[in-house]
Amino acid sequence: MSGLWIDQIGVEVECGIDDRTTPTERAIPYFNSVHDGSLRTEKPHAKRIEYVSEPLSYPDGQNRLEGSLNQLYEIISEINASMGLHIHVSLNNDRDYYRLASLKFHNWFIDRLKDSDLWDTCPRLRKRVRNEDLHPFDPDSTYGYYCRPLENSWMIDSQLKSRRQKYRRITFMKGKYDTIEFRLFPAMQSAEDVMNAVNIVTTSINSYLRQGLYNDTLEAELTAESIQNSSETSYNSTIQEQVNYNV
Repeated sequence: MSGLWIDQIGVEVECGIDDRTTPTERAIPYFNSVHDGSLRTEKPHAKRIEYVSEPLSYPDGQNRLEGSLNQLYEIISEINASMGLHIHVSLNNDRDYYRLASLKFHNWFIDRLKDSDLWDTCPRLRKRVRNEDLHPFDPDSTYGYYCRPLENSWMIDSQLKSRRQKYRRITFMKGKYDTIEFRLFPAMQSAEDVMNAVNIVTTSINSYLRQGLYNDTLEAELTAESIQNSSETSYNSTIQEQVNYNV
């Protein structure tokens, strides 16, 4: 059964996996693994891997996700600053998607995140969200380019219409994956921390929509229609080539 607003969730966990583990040990339920050349590892035998979950129904799929994450973290050999946690959320209807696709929600979510326990216990999260720490030439901040803030509505418009400006803390990729991707989390030290991040994202979305903090319905509907028309006319051939991840 889907949630009132949220349909499905998914996560991408970037990590180092010991290459001496067996294929059976590396096979995690509900996850696929791929090599990620953008990561760096320092420990011997650590392979640069991204584990990508299947789309899981919300809220029922959270228990399956937690169990698989516990299994995954048993074989993770390295977590460092080059690695991140990406959380995908799909919604039950387009209107709510466009209600969230705003600078207002982006800033509201960051403020809510700063009030969370995870903010207090995760120094790398604080570093990712503090603009002054995002130095592109700092070798310990390679995420700086891939986790930039949304600074204006034009960036969101570019994400929606042309899938540009995608390396932002929150990415609205309507027409490609039909998800909202939260990229601002660093790779976590435990499965519990991953689930805490997932819970922050899902409860924030539910709270924002339940309280009606978005702009009025008419604006959301007009935005949806505008984006749909733009996508159909200008990017139809590109969209045809995309694989719908549905998360």
